Amino acid sequence: MAIYHLRMQPICRRQGRSSIAAAAYRSGVRLTDRQSGTVHDFRQRKDIIHRDIILPRGVGADWARDRERLWNTAEISERRLDARVAREFEVAIPTELPLERRLAAVLEFAGRLADRYGVVVDVALHRARENGDPRNVHAHLLMSTRVATETGLGEKSDFERPTAWLASQGLPSTREQLETVRSWWEQIANFHLESGGQTMRIDRRSHRDRKQVVASSRHVGAAATAMERRGSPHGRRRVNSETARRNAEIIVEKPNAILDLIGIERRRCGRLVITQILMRYVGDDHRLLRRAHKAVMNAHVESEAGRIATILSGLADQHLQLLAVGDEEGRKALRRREIKFVEAVRSSMRREPALEAALRKRRVSPIGSLNPDALDGSYRL
Repeated sequence: MAIYHLRMQPICRRQGRSSIAAAAYRSGVRLTDRQSGTVHDFRQRKDIIHRDIILPRGVGADWARDRERLWNTAEISERRLDARVAREFEVAIPTELPLERRLAAVLEFAGRLADRYGVVVDVALHRARENGDPRNVHAHLLMSTRVATETGLGEKSDFERPTAWLASQGLPSTREQLETVRSWWEQIANFHLESGGQTMRIDRRSHRDRKQVVASSRHVGAAATAMERRGSPHGRRRVNSETARRNAEIIVEKPNAILDLIGIERRRCGRLVITQILMRYVGDDHRLLRRAHKAVMNAHVESEAGRIATILSGLADQHLQLLAVGDEEGRKALRRREIKFVEAVRSSMRREPALEAALRKRRVSPIGSLNPDALDGSYRL
């Protein structure tokens, strides 16, 4: 299932870190720190799908395409012992996207960062490691803290400026800039999901921002997930028993809250999707999952019946309007729409038999008995 994940972290000397070492590790290459002579060699990595260096448009900084020269220049440009020498963005890429779209999305995001801040962005696209979760497709974007020029790195980018300086220039704070960057990844990933014919979407907002009533699950990390797959205990649960019980009670009481959440992530909803979402909040306790699933499915069926009834009522109104004005061509076009919609409803009823009973409660004619070739608005409420 597509999820939103974007993490930003600085590469700081204060933490004993080096942009040269970070770039070598993320790109799976051999780089030498020309000041200390230290060699960082990660050519043995087999999980690198693609590596690239993105420059801001209109800047003739071809020298920066040399990864070793780029990050040695970044180190030399900073004099402070506690200097920030690079900034990294790590993003999770929806596994529903084919490889070419994954790469296109990441490069588009890197290009937007480079153009907005005038910096160089070193991109590394990773697949899951051997024996790892195959869904763990992600990218590391290592961004210079200084703007690129034809001869080297210049002044600090807006992202690195103090809050007071940004305010004096009428620019958004770093926190506000980060929120904008987070929205860029959401927009870009969702564009590629939609263009690729996928129905799910990612949402950068937190549960609090979405006013989500259920408690979120805990991120257990890659190591614990790998232990789960091997059947080894790791002591880290996504949802503890008390939270799962409380979430189940809330879901049974307010099942539409989960439907709202699904509506954000998916355009289509069914039993499997509901199960996947519910397991985030009630874990794998079958008793709790069964109760929550029943409540949400009932709410989903009622919601779907209401949607169908509204559409059918609208089609009936249009039919009567066209009949009143004698628009035969319009009636033929409407009939084609009616046939297509009724067939879709029949398909939904076959997958979910409870839907027919919900429609009958709303006094909608039994869709299964309608003759698509003689539709005349008789299904009107």
